[in-house]
Amino acid sequence: MLDALDALPPGQVTVELCEPPTLARLEEMIAEARKEKRPFHIVHFDGHGGFDEGRGIGDLAFERSETNSRMHPVTGIELGELLARLEVRLVLLEACRSSALSDRPAIGSVAPALVANGVESVIAFSHNVHVKASRLLVERFYRALVAGQTVGQALVQARTGLRDDPQRWLHLGPDADSINLEDWFIPQLYQLGPDLALIVACDASRTAAAQSPLRAAISNRPPRSFRRPSPEKSEFDARKPCRITSYIG
Repeated sequence: MLDALDALPPGQVTVELCEPPTLARLEEMIAEARKEKRPFHIVHFDGHGGFDEGRGIGDLAFERSETNSRMHPVTGIELGELLARLEVRLVLLEACRSSALSDRPAIGSVAPALVANGVESVIAFSHNVHVKASRLLVERFYRALVAGQTVGQALVQARTGLRDDPQRWLHLGPDADSINLEDWFIPQLYQLGPDLALIVACDASRTAAAQSPLRAAISNRPPRSFRRPSPEKSEFDARKPCRITSYIG
C-alpha cells in the first residue's frame, strides 16, 4: 500500500498507521479523529483475511493487544458495526478472500457484512491476489479517487490497469519467470446507496492551497440512531484534508 501511494503526487493523500494493529486501537484512532473534526475518510486494511467455507464466515487478522501479538480474528459483522457507528464511508480490504462466498448466506463474508451493517462502500478481493496486482490496484484506485472520480469509477480504472498489465512473476529474484494472469475481476465493490465521490474535484481556478489531501485509516451494525448522510451532503469538501488510517499486517 505505502509503495503504491508513493507513486501519487505529494500532498493528495495522508496516511496514519494503526499501531499496535488491534481493533481497540483502530476504534480509538477513528473516534479521536472525529472528535477533533478531522475524520478519516477511508479505512485501508493491508493484512491477512480468511474464509471458512463450511460456516460461510470470513474474518480479518488483527493482533490481540500491544503485548500479545497473537492473531485476533475479527468477523465482518463485528468490524462493520464499529465502522458504521463511527461513520467510515469507504473500506478497502487488501486481504485475500475478503469477499469470498460459499453456499452459505453471503452476509457471513467480510465485505457483504460490512455493507449490511451500514458501511457505504467496500472494496474487497474474492480470491487470493498477487502482490503486483494488489499494488497496481491500490495505485490506480487512489489516483482516480483523489482526481474526483466516484468509488465505482475509480475501481473501474484500477481493474482496467490490471487487465492492461497482466504479467505476474512466479518467484522473487532477478530473471524471475512470469505468467500472464487474468486477475482483473478479483477486486469487487459492495455498495450501499448511490455511487458518490469522496472528493469534490477542484476547479483549475482554485489555488493549490485549497486542494487538500485525502485522509485515510483502517478499520461494525450501526446503532438504531445511525443515519446515512443524505446524498446532497455526502461529498467531502476538497478544501478539507482527506485522511486514511491503515493497518499493515
